[in-house]
Amino acid sequence: MQAAGKGAVTLGDTLTRPLISVQEDHSAREAADCLVDADIGRLVVFASDDPQRLVGILTRGDLLAAHSQRLKEERQRTRHLLNRARTSP
Repeated sequence: MQAAGKGAVTLGDTLTRPLISVQEDHSAREAADCLVDADIGRLVVFASDDPQRLVGILTRGDLLAAHSQRLKEERQRTRHLLNRARTSP
């Protein structure tokens, strides 16, 4: 990539909001709260042991996918317990 030429608009010129980030040891709930409070769709995630090391980008979709997986696992666990209760003497 090349730097912008003289007089060109840079990416920095287009940024309208401050960076909002979390550390990797924050809970999903804390991350979701940040997204909602700031009315944004993504969070930058930094390492807990090195706040300058980028770990990744977390999106609302990522959080919803994790929540969906948790619900699916909970339903399976509940079904398993119900089936065991029905077949126990």
